[in-house]
Amino acid sequence: MIKLKDIISLLIIRKNKWKLRFLCLWWWTDRKKSMIKILKESLQDIKNFSPVVINPWDRPINKYIRLNVFSYSTGEWYYDKIIPDWTYDAWIECGIPEFNKITKEIENAWYEKPLVNKIGWIWNFKTSPSRLVLAKLWDDYPQYLDIKDSNNTQYITLPDLVKTYSCLIDVEWYWFSWRLKYLFFSWRPVFVQERTLKEYALIWAIPNVDYIPVKNDFSNLIEKFEQLDPKEVEKIWQNWKNFAIKNLNKEMAYEYIHNEFLDLKKTKIKFNNCKIILFIFIILINRLYWKMVGLVYFITKNIKRKKII
Repeated sequence: MIKLKDIISLLIIRKNKWKLRFLCLWWWTDRKKSMIKILKESLQDIKNFSPVVINPWDRPINKYIRLNVFSYSTGEWYYDKIIPDWTYDAWIECGIPEFNKITKEIENAWYEKPLVNKIGWIWNFKTSPSRLVLAKLWDDYPQYLDIKDSNNTQYITLPDLVKTYSCLIDVEWYWFSWRLKYLFFSWRPVFVQERTLKEYALIWAIPNVDYIPVKNDFSNLIEKFEQLDPKEVEKIWQNWKNFAIKNLNKEMAYEYIHNEFLDLKKTKIKFNNCKIILFIFIILINRLYWKMVGLVYFITKNIKRKKII
């Protein structure tokens, strides 16, 4: 559901005569500041473009009208275009330093032999139902999995995660996963949970070549892990390394953004002030509709309860 804070935190940018201008009503955490830094660096040699909306949240928002809206993920029923996320700069508040620095540390961690021959994952259990399913699977197969809730265990960095486990897994949040690209730089076998939304890292990745796909309910995860041949892993880890270095590096992400904005000039979609207002109005109507649905449900539920009493 679209929330009011989703609307007022939208970042609207345009460039006219080499001047890049930003409009935003609510600056949420450091992620938007990092995104602006990325945009300034990747778009510096483009002279002008009409207004574009950057959605700073983890989910796509544009189901309504074909306009230039960039989000960190998109899906079959969305018009959002994909853009690399803010962590290509850094995410200091979550302990993620500058992108090139952290990926180098992750790469160096590969050279150390893993402490545990298991699939490792550590994050917040409460932010997605899928994570609770994985936690239940861990209870049944502790010999294969080591799944920890970050609320109940000591914080572990991404490089230390690579040093600890022989295999890694990426689990979806409600929407996109900013950690996936970092896991690809580990050069370890990476299991990726099936998902309906596509993000930047998955544009380039080929299933069963660059990662090991597993079903959304993890029903084939243990089977896929048991099928891993250590000798085969030794042969193909170089492919995983080449994929990450070639397709997910910082320069590639900046070039992708640059080319996407160049392509805006070739499309017939124009995003003027009237369309911006219309776009926000449609989202507000959507928000009001779901509020009314919730209110009607609450009232009818209480009426039925009174009749029973």
